[in-house]
Amino acid sequence: MPNGLNGFPAGPAPFGQGFYGWTSRTEADNSPTDPYYSSTKLLLHCDGTDGSTVFTDQTGKPQYAFSGDAHISTARDKFGTASISLNQGAGSGWVDFPNSADWDFGGADFTIECFAQFTTTSGTFQGIINRRTYSGGADGWLFMLSGGTLVFWASTTGSSWNIMCNTSFTPSLNTWYHLAVVNIAGTINVYVNGISLASTSLGGGSIYPQAGAGSSAPLRLGAFHDGSNWFYGFLDEVRITKGVGRYLGPFLVPDAPFPNK
Repeated sequence: MPNGLNGFPAGPAPFGQGFYGWTSRTEADNSPTDPYYSSTKLLLHCDGTDGSTVFTDQTGKPQYAFSGDAHISTARDKFGTASISLNQGAGSGWVDFPNSADWDFGGADFTIECFAQFTTTSGTFQGIINRRTYSGGADGWLFMLSGGTLVFWASTTGSSWNIMCNTSFTPSLNTWYHLAVVNIAGTINVYVNGISLASTSLGGGSIYPQAGAGSSAPLRLGAFHDGSNWFYGFLDEVRITKGVGRYLGPFLVPDAPFPNK
């Protein structure tokens, strides 16, 4: 198969044994269903009125907060009619979802995924999706672009980023990429367009904060916990699944919005 950017296949990757994106369709309406929908903790199609700060999380979470110049934009979308525009104007833009145990993975399997389009690769860090306390300690997890490196960091200690899964990645600007971080049985993989580019182990540990440890951290799209290190671009089809690692090995990148059921 011919190679595309950064050695990725130019066409869709073959199905992997762990592909759980599309599995069945209901006979009544022929719409796709997700057998792991009950484990989905966040599902954003990012559709809405251009310029607004109103959209729907399909899992039913009613509270979120847009900051800075973050807003819904119909200028670009991967699927549907819009996406979240981040830091395309005045800067300092992000979207927060309140502190929740849904963002604490511990030692469980999980999947963090989205479609991302970068409008610049400048900056030391660009926070894509993060869950970290305001104390600045090494707790929670970070998914970001750092120069020419796509990075997932986590801590099992609460004091150091001892879990690092990094891969070289220089995205073409204004191009949609499917990005995913997947943990299955303690092995974490970072995927770009269905291809695993980096892997690491939890080493039998549990991502801090573990159950009962507590945290004040929101889930943040588009920046770090302290409002620094902004992501410059657009996000669409953001999904977090807790308890299921959806992808194992090469997989076909979804070609339609994630199922709502």
